[in-house]
Amino acid sequence: MVDGKIRSYNLYVPAGQTDEEAGMLDGRRLKKQDKDKHPLWLAMHGSGQTAAEFMEYSGLRKFAEENSIAFLALEAEGNGDEKRFNVWRGSRADPMKADDLAFAQQVVKEVTNLPCIDELRVHCTGYSNGARFCMQLASEMSEIIASVAPVAGLRYPKPNRAMRAVPVLAFHGTDDPVNPWEGNGNPMYWVEAVTDAYKEWAAFNDCRGVSGSDDFTKITGKVFITKYDDGCSNDAQVVLVKLKGGGHTWPGSKRALNAAHLGEVNRDVDTNTLLLDFFNKHRLPVNDLGAVVLERNEKLPAESESVLQLNLTSRATSLIGALGLLAAGAIMLLLVLRRYHISVDYRRLGLSSVMERDDDTQLLA
Repeated sequence: MVDGKIRSYNLYVPAGQTDEEAGMLDGRRLKKQDKDKHPLWLAMHGSGQTAAEFMEYSGLRKFAEENSIAFLALEAEGNGDEKRFNVWRGSRADPMKADDLAFAQQVVKEVTNLPCIDELRVHCTGYSNGARFCMQLASEMSEIIASVAPVAGLRYPKPNRAMRAVPVLAFHGTDDPVNPWEGNGNPMYWVEAVTDAYKEWAAFNDCRGVSGSDDFTKITGKVFITKYDDGCSNDAQVVLVKLKGGGHTWPGSKRALNAAHLGEVNRDVDTNTLLLDFFNKHRLPVNDLGAVVLERNEKLPAESESVLQLNLTSRATSLIGALGLLAAGAIMLLLVLRRYHISVDYRRLGLSSVMERDDDTQLLA
């Protein structure tokens, strides 16, 4: 329960591993106390989806079962198309809506306390609105979330409150009709281009060579990749996978949601396998005492002036629009009153009126 509201989520935890199955992870043998621990993937659905629908659409449920991965799929509030996580421009939340950040923090804390969960291998992936929510969590929960992988929703939080460099693997189609590759989509959350957000994360992670040009390398079919991995703090590389002609979809999905509205599903790449490879390379950095290495001693203020201005501006715009409609209605009413020569007895608060017709208005009676 969060803020007096009952919230729901899907949690899957695989059975324990044997010593032989523990094996190696990212070039090191798992310690004895690690052998029964599983990585935890936070899985965030898109607008209008349920957690269960997203896990089926992305194939993550079956994939997690096959690869001994625990997953936590949160459920946003709302119904139908209004079912979405509270994340808007600058990856900030609207204070007038559900506190999804508190929801995530509370549930993740409970789940990572389970003895079978490796608290150093908590990662976040999501689709569309859920991807943008992962970017918010990367900013607000960097001491818990090891890395993130947004699909069709890469954003750079403003301000970015992460206390350490966060590895990022992003997927995005060049023909995405919902969250356009070049930006300039919904002004409430999709303004900057995908490549701009990608470079801002690389700069935040102190990667070398961040420039204005993007050199993509073809890896297969219509799949191209570019990355910053030189000199990044704690090896927090930033990788962008470009899907030429791809729509607002989960690459590799065997299901199509709405091709006419969302565009092409690229099946030249297995997104889930790339997620696994990336997440396995990036666990939370710790020092010799086992404490998470944080490059920044404190977070930036919770809300920036620009975000507050956005909230105020959006509300002011709505108010101005409503006032405009009222003014237009008043003008129409005055024109009607003048046309029919209606005089209103204001002393009786409009409860009575006298209609005075001229000869030329009798035909309208």
